[in-house]
Amino acid sequence: MDLGWGPEYQSAFDDLCDPALLPARVAAEHRSELDLIGLPDNPHEPIRATVAGRIHHDAVTGLELPSVGDWVAVRPGGGPGGRPAVVAVLPRRGVFARQSAGRKTSAQVVAANVDVVFVVTSLNREFNPRRLRRYLVAVRSGGAEPVLVLNKADLVDSPDAAIRRLGPMVTDVAVEPVSALRRDGVERLRGWLGAGRTVAVVGSSGVGKSTLINALLGRDVMDTGGIRVDDDEGRHTTVHRQLIPLPDGAGLLVDTPGMRELQIWAGEDAAAEIDEAFPELAALEAQCRFRDCRHEDEPGCAVVDAIREGRISHGRLEARDKLQREEERQRIRQDGALRSQQRKDRRRFSKMVRRRMKEKARGR
Repeated sequence: MDLGWGPEYQSAFDDLCDPALLPARVAAEHRSELDLIGLPDNPHEPIRATVAGRIHHDAVTGLELPSVGDWVAVRPGGGPGGRPAVVAVLPRRGVFARQSAGRKTSAQVVAANVDVVFVVTSLNREFNPRRLRRYLVAVRSGGAEPVLVLNKADLVDSPDAAIRRLGPMVTDVAVEPVSALRRDGVERLRGWLGAGRTVAVVGSSGVGKSTLINALLGRDVMDTGGIRVDDDEGRHTTVHRQLIPLPDGAGLLVDTPGMRELQIWAGEDAAAEIDEAFPELAALEAQCRFRDCRHEDEPGCAVVDAIREGRISHGRLEARDKLQREEERQRIRQDGALRSQQRKDRRRFSKMVRRRMKEKARGR
């Protein structure tokens, strides 16, 4: 079974310099425990494992914690009851992450080591270009390739009108209209899969992600719900994230629960990806008279001129500015959380040093 192991992971694993460790991949999360696949005794069946306390202790943002899709180093029998224990998380190559729900500043890794992310929406009242733009920024800033999957195409005469509403944001993004229920267009999606490749399937509740995964698997593995008659939306069925190998080593899928909201995690490339999502604004800004133009009442503002002439909508500028403000606020919050954690670590280290000095003095 090809789970996507490659030379980059092997190199990181060898750097641990511990012959007692084994590599495995996280298939599912269960609070403080994980299901792992790829262990030698039974590589095809998930094995429940614990996570070493040191990993939780050292985590600052949540990005350091093992998540679905991660490759990890495992110590056999190192956990309670003789269970395997995850002692290290190997470096990732593609991540879909978001700001965790709630007030705490912390990242939630939705899927790790992904090559492609299917951003699924439905061609009914759930269709929301602004929400899809957020997904594109999150996917690209994590280093994966986005594919917009317009599901429930059987509910409309043609998906062309919806694609036109997406505008410039999809000039360099693949858009795939499908009907997962009828299996229409699903075969085209298989071109994004392949041996060792991992595709995450994300989107809001009820857009048909589980139905799509069943179609790609060729059998009903995921529970699905029907359409609610009051709002024309599907019923939420997936309750936790899981990594699912396709038959015959044709790749791997990550199923995810529906997301009510997607707050952007301010990663290294988030600001640049926001600009990439609005290419026409970036081109106009290069023509503004002033480099620090705010696009309000400055003379020679190419953006304001384009809005007045109807070449772009003011809503595009507002949407871009909103994402930029959110990214800036999030970055400030993250910096504050990091500084707070560093202060806690220094205090903890100082207490440990003082305690050891006292113990040494008593020993005299």
